[in-house]
Amino acid sequence: MKKWLITILALVVLVTGSAQGSMITFEDIADGQPGSITNPLEASDFIDVYIYLDIPFFAMDVVVAVSGPAQIVYATGIDTAADFGWDVPQSNNPIFSTDSVEIGLAVDMHGLKMSGQAAKITLKALGQGQVILSLSNGTNFEKSTDHLFGKVQANDTLTIYQTAPEPTTIALLLLGAMMFKSHRKY
Repeated sequence: MKKWLITILALVVLVTGSAQGSMITFEDIADGQPGSITNPLEASDFIDVYIYLDIPFFAMDVVVAVSGPAQIVYATGIDTAADFGWDVPQSNNPIFSTDSVEIGLAVDMHGLKMSGQAAKITLKALGQGQVILSLSNGTNFEKSTDHLFGKVQANDTLTIYQTAPEPTTIALLLLGAMMFKSHRKY
């Protein structure tokens, strides 16, 4: 009897601790990978960014916003929901706006999506400078208190680095522009 009580108490502590600490985050870009500070992207490069669950969830509704010279060109929807362990009938296609995408994915009522990679977005680099991705709760679950609906870690952001042109390249471009301008006068 005492052993069962200790086991039940341990499970309650584990579940409540997991519920309070559960979160949805960006999977980090490791040093040396494309988009890291040591391996910045070139303009027109594409990069895949993954959203990660730390514990199993029933559903996830998140908004990924981008600021900086990049564009979101793809996000996980019903076409690839099953690749990440979600059920297609319960999932939605992503909703794109000019600088963000909302992703809603779920499993049926009899299962949970296991922790790990949960979704993918693909960005296209448009120019030089840092790109900041921010993750927030979507409109469906932002007020939910159910721990089986994934919640975004507060203020979760991911920085993607893009190269700045070398000074020599800039000088050559300026020289070419001056030569073009001087030839147009005649």
